Amino acid sequence: MAPSPAPGAEEPQPPAALLSMSGIARLAKVRRPVVTIWRRRKAQGPDPFPAPVNPGHPELQFDATEIAAWLTRTGLATTPVPRRTSPPTSVRAPRT
Repeated sequence: MAPSPAPGAEEPQPPAALLSMSGIARLAKVRRPVVTIWRRRKAQGPDPFPAPVNPGHPELQFDATEIAAWLTRTGLATTPVPRRTSPPTSVRAPRT
């Protein structure tokens, strides 16, 4: 049984939305290898690339909110990053 948190302490909340490396590339409108370059070159410094939420897993996942904020702060996205980070829903007009 897991220990309960200390009184007054909040339990960490899981990220609302996750992005894979490919998802980050789509969000930033760059090719997938660019994200790998960002992770390597921006791993340290004043504003490092956000850490994955599942380190060591073969399919790394990142908190979409952290990624969107990082792309905006660093100016690395080729287009402005939308504030909404949940996957868009598509609505099609009915065919006539």
